[in-house]
Amino acid sequence: MIKIYQAPWPIGDIKLLKNIENIEEIEFEVVHEGPADIAIIHTCNADEVCRLIQLVSPKILIIHTCTHYSQGDLDQRDVFYNSGFYKNFSNINFVILYHNFKSKPIEVDNYKEIRYEFVYNYYRSLFIGKKIVSLFTPGNSASDPALWDTLDDKHQSISDKERIFLSPCRLYVDENRTHYRYKLWKFLKSYELLGFVSGPGRENNPGVLEKFIGYTDESYFLSSQVETPGLRVGTNDGSSRNHPINNYFYENTFISIYGETIELGAVATPTEKTYVPLWKGHLILPFSSHGFVSVLLNLGFKLPMAYINYDYDLEINDDARWNIYIREVERLINLPKSQWEIIWQETLQIRKHNIQIFQNTDFYRITQILKR
Repeated sequence: MIKIYQAPWPIGDIKLLKNIENIEEIEFEVVHEGPADIAIIHTCNADEVCRLIQLVSPKILIIHTCTHYSQGDLDQRDVFYNSGFYKNFSNINFVILYHNFKSKPIEVDNYKEIRYEFVYNYYRSLFIGKKIVSLFTPGNSASDPALWDTLDDKHQSISDKERIFLSPCRLYVDENRTHYRYKLWKFLKSYELLGFVSGPGRENNPGVLEKFIGYTDESYFLSSQVETPGLRVGTNDGSSRNHPINNYFYENTFISIYGETIELGAVATPTEKTYVPLWKGHLILPFSSHGFVSVLLNLGFKLPMAYINYDYDLEINDDARWNIYIREVERLINLPKSQWEIIWQETLQIRKHNIQIFQNTDFYRITQILKR
């Protein structure tokens, strides 16, 4: 019987291993004190890690910090690795779970990194109807998987749509987090008759920009799948936090134009901002860090290169990449609707292929750690 200890949230979470890891194949029990075979912690902070080791004396220490999920997490990992901290505990195997598709895992001595794409796992579980709990919000159930159904064949094929594009843009006071997303939102507000544009966000979300830039009108909210379809419908109580945008907006547009969570730096990680529109059968034009589009292609997704220019992804300089990107945005949204109808028909097989990726590509697993 394997004993697993989880550090109290926010620095530990046993749900990391539940359901999506199929650990029911292995006999284990969760313990609340040491000793334990495995300990899970959500920080690379050496002091916290040292305290946990003294408390539990694990054989395997799994560190899951969203490492490589943001530039800050990448820097934190670098500090931890370069310090050589793990060398002081040669009897413990350190396993670092990371999410940056641009990084190569490090494995040396008793230190090993494994790419673990928890965002893909979480949203795939919703897409295919396997309900799990969120890794981010312990105690909260994931939204009903029935809300996440992809569009039916009729809406995948029909090209008679109300507008050209969909652009959900939640913004935050921390401009460094959504610098280019804010620029995209400002640009697309001038083209509202051609697309559905949301932003800044729901009124009571901490850090969103309503009070900062003066918008509180619900007309900027895109209703969720649990709300009545329509641009002017939206709740301010946070109830739609974990629900997808209403299918109405996907059914009535051709392409999702959006800024990804990570906009710059050495990190490239797809999130729900990309996975959901691909699952809904949408075409996409994401702005993210250099190499993000290449990551999607390497994951097996297909993009309509014959109709959309993704060359901006090759530009390393962030501002230069943005300038190339926004020119392509402007070109695409000004194409006549008749041309978009042709593009929609011609890209049907590409869009169906991307849906099949979620149906056929298995979850990322770390079960092999437990079988050591």
